[in-house]
Amino acid sequence: MNRRTFMSLTGAAAAGLASQPDTRARAAESGGPARSGKPMKMHVGTQRSPTTSHMLHYFKRHGVNHICGYPEFPRERGYWQADEVARTRERCEQHGITLEMVALPFLTSSHIDREKRGAIMLADDPERDRDIDHIQRMIAACAKAGVPAVKYNMSILGVLRTARTPGRGGSSYSTWKLADAKPEPPMTRA
Repeated sequence: MNRRTFMSLTGAAAAGLASQPDTRARAAESGGPARSGKPMKMHVGTQRSPTTSHMLHYFKRHGVNHICGYPEFPRERGYWQADEVARTRERCEQHGITLEMVALPFLTSSHIDREKRGAIMLADDPERDRDIDHIQRMIAACAKAGVPAVKYNMSILGVLRTARTPGRGGSSYSTWKLADAKPEPPMTRA
C-alpha cells in the first residue's frame, strides 16, 4: 500500500468515527460509565462495621455504594426495631450508599465457644426460642424499614484463621494454614 492510499483510507475511517455518537461524552454528561442497556447483575459492596458517618465516607471515597450495615447493638432488648433500622438506612442514603442488608447482632462469624448467644445452633431451650423470636422480629423490622435482606452465620466453627500473611503495599492477608492451627479447645461445645 502506498502513502496516498493509506492516507485516504485513514481519512475515511476518521470521518466514519466522527459520525458515531461519543459514548464517553454521554457517560461524562450523565455522571457515569456508558451502559450497554443490559441490567447490571453485580456491584461492589462491603460488610465492614460500624455503620458510622466516618465509615460511610470511607466507603464512598473508595467507590463502594452498597453495603451490609450494622445498626446499633440493641442492648438488653436483643433485637432491632424498625426505626433503628430505618435510621441506619437513612444515614447510608445521606452518603449516597444503599443499605442492601443488615448483619444480625448475634450469629456472627465467630467460633461457637466465643459466641454469647449460640442457643439456636446448640438447641438450648428456652434461649433458642427467644433467639428465633428475635430474628423474626428483626426480619419484620427490616421489611418495614425497606431493607431487603439480613445476614447471619450459623456456623459451628466460624471463619477459622491462623496468623495473617504480609501482603503488597503494607497490607496483610487473612490466612488459614492447617500446619499452624492449634485448636483450643480441640473440640467445640457442639
